[in-house]
Amino acid sequence: MTIEITSDGSRALLSEIGSHLVSLQLDGVDILLPSYDDSPTHYGSAFLFPYANRVRNAEYVLDGRNYSLPRNEGKNSIHGLVLGQRLAVTTSKDDSLTMEANIQAGVGYPSDLKVRISHSITSKSYSCQISVSNVGDRRSPVAAGFHPYFLFKDRWRIVEPETAWLMEYDGPFPTGKMDRITFDDDSYKKEYDNQFFADSDIVLDTGYARLKISRQAMPFFVIYNGKYSAGISVAVEPMMSAVDAFNNGIGLRLVNPGDTLAFGYSIGLMQY
Repeated sequence: MTIEITSDGSRALLSEIGSHLVSLQLDGVDILLPSYDDSPTHYGSAFLFPYANRVRNAEYVLDGRNYSLPRNEGKNSIHGLVLGQRLAVTTSKDDSLTMEANIQAGVGYPSDLKVRISHSITSKSYSCQISVSNVGDRRSPVAAGFHPYFLFKDRWRIVEPETAWLMEYDGPFPTGKMDRITFDDDSYKKEYDNQFFADSDIVLDTGYARLKISRQAMPFFVIYNGKYSAGISVAVEPMMSAVDAFNNGIGLRLVNPGDTLAFGYSIGLMQY
């Protein structure tokens, strides 16, 4: 089931499955890539929790205990545990919607979590804010993210930040080293499936609009323009942590029993 929230000339369509942002229109401008193959990580904006990216060998150790996650990318695990989960709608208004998900302790995760996902829209912006409460008895890892695909016309450009730290990789996993890089007018010509660190707002020029992507407690981001972007979009993905953070600890958040973790992102339409 999908639910629409609206404000003036803006609207967002949300799915109860995974709290997926199916489509977004701000002031009449289509912002996100529509579905073409029904895979939730290939269109719109997916919510990826409690880990957004790969976990090596689908295994990790925390506080002396071994945990095993579903293997859904060869030997690895990717994109978290709520992507296919039907969420409960707890609050629904014309311009906002809140859903809740639950993570249960078991072989793959240390503790019970209650996850609240709050979507809201104004005439010029969309926001998704997350509140994670550890209602179990062990501390638990969080390395969450989002996967929005932004439509572009002819070319796209990262206007801000001008520079960012590029994560170095050994195969699909980071080495822990970073290199300073500069975004320029020709960046759109390059092939990206890379993770960056820059704890600032991102301004993306899509040709259709100039968008301000603000992130709260999510200093990493991925740029992807491979085959799933369909040649008409670029994914700029807010991330809390580095790839394989459950093992390497880079940017990993640990939520203690009784504690709450807040994070999120927003997309704002800017004036040209």
